[in-house]
Amino acid sequence: MAAAFGSLLQFGIELLPPRSRNRMRALSPILFAAWLGLSVGGGGTVRDLDTAVRIAEIQARLFLALPAGLIGALGLLLQERYLLPIGGRELGRWVRLTAAASVLASLTLGLMLPGIGIWRGTEWLFGTPADLWRGLAGALFALGLVRTLAVFQIEQDRVLEEAERLAIVARARERLAHELSDGVIQRLYAVGLLLGATASGLPPDDPIHFGLRELDASIATLRAAILDAEASAAIDAPAPNGVHRELAAGR
Repeated sequence: MAAAFGSLLQFGIELLPPRSRNRMRALSPILFAAWLGLSVGGGGTVRDLDTAVRIAEIQARLFLALPAGLIGALGLLLQERYLLPIGGRELGRWVRLTAAASVLASLTLGLMLPGIGIWRGTEWLFGTPADLWRGLAGALFALGLVRTLAVFQIEQDRVLEEAERLAIVARARERLAHELSDGVIQRLYAVGLLLGATASGLPPDDPIHFGLRELDASIATLRAAILDAEASAAIDAPAPNGVHRELAAGR
């Protein structure tokens, strides 16, 4: 139970902004070590094993579960502004529901404690046992978290759509380059040969010679454009394995 609470606390810390996250990352292991020391040390002074376990459970709820839920709720609310541009207001409502469920779980786990000795405990609220409140909080938290994580599916679909668009553009560029290379340039070259044969008997200042030079320059420019288009198509065309790697990395 203490390990689960510590993991939940670490989850909440990871939701915080980078500066706060870096400062608080040691909080979870420190609190866990403090709980472990108190439990082992306190258990040695209590002769009854059941009582020692009950005390350790209460300490785990106070030291780990209570701050875990509160910090998790704070982290979720701070993440809302980053998720709204992706998932819209509906996603924002689910984030707020998850944060409220985290607070409810924190209070029911950290403050509704079992009785020990002459202390009767606080395991009832409004005539309802604590387990029911904890179950409700856990169900709401799980539902809200699942709906919140749908944002990653939205982002994944967006990455796939962008990859497909780039692939279509790359294929269009490649097809246009082949058509120009196979058809237009060959025809222009043939026209140039015919004009060259015709201009062989004409004086150097004849306009046909100027037209031949312009035609050669146009063919060179067109070839350079085709090479650039093929190079751009090779760069823009995403490899399937690369896309899957990006998705697996959560980009």
